Amino acid sequence: MSDMPVTVRRSIELLGLCALGVVINVGQSVIMPLLMAVFLSLLLLPVLRWLRARHVPEVIAIALCIVLVLLIASGITAFLLYQIGGFLSDLDAIQTNLTAHWNSLSEWISAKTHFTMKQQMALIKQQGTGLSENISGYFRDAFSSVSNIFIFLGLLPIYIFLILY
Repeated sequence: MSDMPVTVRRSIELLGLCALGVVINVGQSVIMPLLMAVFLSLLLLPVLRWLRARHVPEVIAIALCIVLVLLIASGITAFLLYQIGGFLSDLDAIQTNLTAHWNSLSEWISAKTHFTMKQQMALIKQQGTGLSENISGYFRDAFSSVSNIFIFLGLLPIYIFLILY
């Protein structure tokens, strides 16, 4: 390869980088859980060694490590759900506050641009119509995201087990 001109070598390197990008993009649903499993396995390695030093069988020690990860993830999820519940309980106050701000903003726009509130509402409804036409695409993307999350969460414990074993 050293006898090739520099331009040919750089072209081959660029083609290799493009191929790597395509492989990463196509294999993203497998590569991301694998990378996360590697990082979590590195974090769990001291716990696994501690359990192995206490003469816990290897498979049981790995299962306990995975249960520990699940417990921590469940705790974080419970905390986030508690915070979202607090947010939802304040939703009426937030809606009242947003309505007041919307009205003052609409009045300010009307005063500065001579764009009446009716014209503003007509423009918003027109944009809303365009949004409703794309709603099926939004649902498709949401379904795809949720399914990717389930695949990620399903592969993660399997990869952690295989890496630690």
